[in-house]
Amino acid sequence: MAGRVDTTRPAHAGRLGYLPGLDGLRALAILTVVAFHVGAFSHRSTLDGGFLGVQVFFVISGFLITALLVEEHERNGRISLRAFYARRALRLFPALFAAVGVAVVYTTFAPGHQLHQTAKEALASVFYWDNWFHALKVGNPTILLHTWSLSIEEQFYLVWPLLLVLALGLAAARTRLWLLPLAGAAAAALGRAVADVVSSPAPIGRLYFGTDTRADALLIGCALALVWARGLPRQAAPLLAWLTVPALAALAVLMWFETTTARSLYVIGLLGCSLASAVLIGNVLTGRPRLLIRVLEHPGLVFVGKVSYGLYLWHYLVFWIVRDYTGGWSMASRVPLELAIAIAVTVVSYYLLELPIVRQKVRFTPQRS
Repeated sequence: MAGRVDTTRPAHAGRLGYLPGLDGLRALAILTVVAFHVGAFSHRSTLDGGFLGVQVFFVISGFLITALLVEEHERNGRISLRAFYARRALRLFPALFAAVGVAVVYTTFAPGHQLHQTAKEALASVFYWDNWFHALKVGNPTILLHTWSLSIEEQFYLVWPLLLVLALGLAAARTRLWLLPLAGAAAAALGRAVADVVSSPAPIGRLYFGTDTRADALLIGCALALVWARGLPRQAAPLLAWLTVPALAALAVLMWFETTTARSLYVIGLLGCSLASAVLIGNVLTGRPRLLIRVLEHPGLVFVGKVSYGLYLWHYLVFWIVRDYTGGWSMASRVPLELAIAIAVTVVSYYLLELPIVRQKVRFTPQRS
């Protein structure tokens, strides 16, 4: 059954497989982000901490990338970085370049003379340093503001696989390799908390957008994958099942009460969200508790998870454009229009742009040696 795996011995190549529960978790993450942006564009409070859905994405990304690379290493005795980067490019570039192109074309004719700033951020987006564009206040936020999180992920993709290849080459380091990302995560979380506490006023933009200050989420996912690759101990499944309710409660509280300007977010909120997300990923891996797995594997959620990348890219553009031309509309009138257009554009992007190109990834998938 999907999501149910043996946790009593080390994982081997292909053992992770496709877990629909991870797509379900992605769906919940993107839905919280969309809910947050519904409120942000309406100047209303909807889900103040919904932006934490990005943190959940970071943990999932760190886990999946590491798990797949380790499986490739166990299968073939090596990792093809060329093939890895080709697969990432096929998955990420088409929709991103299309969204950036639409943004530039739209702002060429948009009200408010938006083109100049958008062109600057477009360059930051396609070269994946948009998070630093905002962290260092290079320019004003534009219709491409949301691409900051994609920049952090791409920077992670550039650095972490190289470190992992080097570490896997040291046989003596393999058994406790999970300590490397765990130490990095602890350093990032501690550095962020200290910077927030000792700075007055706290450099909120720098803490929120910096790669170093958001790296703990990705690295916690990496550490989980490396532990998983060694084989979860027998007691892990019941422990993770017992932690399910506290993890869900923590995420609910954080997403309801946290804000981007709250000091608590940078001291404990981001770290708490990452740890809770890791618990839920662990639940998917062990297939327990079954009620949670059934919810996460609901076909509707799984589909939303599959299109979550496109939905993340396109919904923000749609919300921005609709706001430009419906400033006098009520929230009840505008939001259904925003959501309908965003969903339609996402589905078209997925089936006509993303999926046909993603299918070419098989050419860059290393086969068993």
